[in-house]
Amino acid sequence: MAQVRIGPRVELRVEPPVRAVLVDLVVVTVASMLFGSAIGLITNALDRRIRQHAPRAVGAALFALAAAAAFFPFWLNWQVRASFMVFFATASHGVLIFFKTVEVLCGTLPAGLDRSLRAWVVYFACDAEMKFAAVERAGAGAREEENDAASSQAKHRRHAPGPLPSPPLLRVLPELCVRVAGFMALQSALLHVGALCDWRPFRPRLGAVGSVLDVYFWATLLWACAEWVTALARIALHLCGFDSIAAFRLPLFRSTSPREFWSKRWNLIIHKLMHRTYFAPVARATGSPTLGALSAFVASALFHEYMWAVAVHPLAKDGMVIGEVTLFFCAQFALCSLELLAAAMLPKPFVARVSQLPRAVKVACTALLICSFGEFFCGNLLRAGMFSSMQDMHAHVTITIDGRNWSAPLVAGGWSGFPLAKLG
Repeated sequence: MAQVRIGPRVELRVEPPVRAVLVDLVVVTVASMLFGSAIGLITNALDRRIRQHAPRAVGAALFALAAAAAFFPFWLNWQVRASFMVFFATASHGVLIFFKTVEVLCGTLPAGLDRSLRAWVVYFACDAEMKFAAVERAGAGAREEENDAASSQAKHRRHAPGPLPSPPLLRVLPELCVRVAGFMALQSALLHVGALCDWRPFRPRLGAVGSVLDVYFWATLLWACAEWVTALARIALHLCGFDSIAAFRLPLFRSTSPREFWSKRWNLIIHKLMHRTYFAPVARATGSPTLGALSAFVASALFHEYMWAVAVHPLAKDGMVIGEVTLFFCAQFALCSLELLAAAMLPKPFVARVSQLPRAVKVACTALLICSFGEFFCGNLLRAGMFSSMQDMHAHVTITIDGRNWSAPLVAGGWSGFPLAKLG
């Protein structure tokens, strides 16, 4: 901690991020990337050389690899200091490696990934989602789609199925670096606000409405953290020579319905994994998109229970509440199903009038519906001290004047932009 006295009445203290936490986060990330690379090499060898000769043996081997990927975060957590953010990072890496191994087992990997060993290994090692050019059959002809509808690159050019190459680094890296710095600053400011009011800035004053606003505040905090983390992963992916997609598209500020929130704006990395591995196969097998969506939400619930077991259970003072996050995803499936049912059952003129409401109204209603169940998602995280743990990754400056303290967060070498807040 750096401490400077400015005259007899003023003292300035700068507290750096907790170095041990940052070191462990780097160690965990590197170890996870190496583990993912190893799983990628093994699965590629099994899929290319052995599957056609001994499919059952390959299936058993892939199942064992998936189990190893699921156990890996528990083992890694034994090697590092107890910190929620470190534990959560290991759980996130483990989940993605597990689901990608399941993709190999089920044959649902993105089309064209097997054209290059380098692409295959990078896919397993990196947490960002590659951008693919995939050919899909439509009637008698064929049409080409990119998995990032918002992208303009290669929109009018034909590509073989597979990952798209990265644009020039000088074009994409500055934007991604700005995203990292900007969302770190936003997260730092929100953490500062949350810490001053015990992570519930609205409930004491507004009752039930305040509880929903608190959930919205927590969701914004989680989104800001996820944005800069995935931006770092995208930088790694571009350095490896592959294009990437944005994982989040302003989900809390642009979603006009629960279905849009989950399918087009929130964590598209997981959405695409769930769609390829659960939704599409189940919907094809049963002829029911509803059952496909149910399977995807159930899979999401189960892997969040797993992540909470890795990250929350060792640290929660009162233990982890099993099934709480599953209730959240069941409620979200119900909301999405009701949205479809209402569109089909309600009179068409009424549906048309609702669709013409101002976007701000629809966004507010969507946030209200989703956040009404947010306590089920965030309850375990609060009990494990997630938001307090996030503060360990940020520097803080404290000014003491005549015994009274004012504090503000620092990030990326400068002010976060949030004003000094009085602590006492």
